[in-house]
Parts: sequence; structure tokens; C-alpha cells
Amino acid sequence: VLNDMFAEDFKTMLRVTASDEIHELMFISIDGNGVDMRIRIGSEYSVERVSFGERVNDETGAIARVRAVLQAVGLGGKKQGI
Repeated sequence: VLNDMFAEDFKTMLRVTASDEIHELMFISIDGNGVDMRIRIGSEYSVERVSFGERVNDETGAIARVRAVLQAVGLGGKKQGI
């Protein structure tokens, strides 16, 4: 669900420079405090953690917090989900 809803917005958010095109971004884990994403730029992989800022207890809360993180930096995150 998170990949479909938010991957493109996070590619934009996490892009450092114009030459650092993110070729792949995949949410790999989620817990009550945040999400981990695997990011590929060229042939290099890294894992980035995005904290929710406050603990959530369910999928609906996680989606709301991910959306809030994106909106705080002026990106989409407005698609309707669960």
C-alpha cells in the first residue's frame, strides 16, 4: 500500500541533487515509529529511515503520518488510501 501511494513523492523528497536520480525506492519495513525504505541510485543501495514523530498503532495511523511528513515538505501525499 505505501509503495503505491507514496514512493514517487519520497523519491522527490530524498533526492539530494539533480544528478542523484533515485532509480528505485521500496518501503521495506514499518513499525509504530516510522518506515524504512531501500533506495537505489545507479548501482548503489542504501536504507533510509523516516520517523513519524509520534507513535502510531495501526495502518491507518501510519498512512496518515506518512502523508503528514510529505505535506510538511510541500509534497503530495494527498492520495486517498485506507
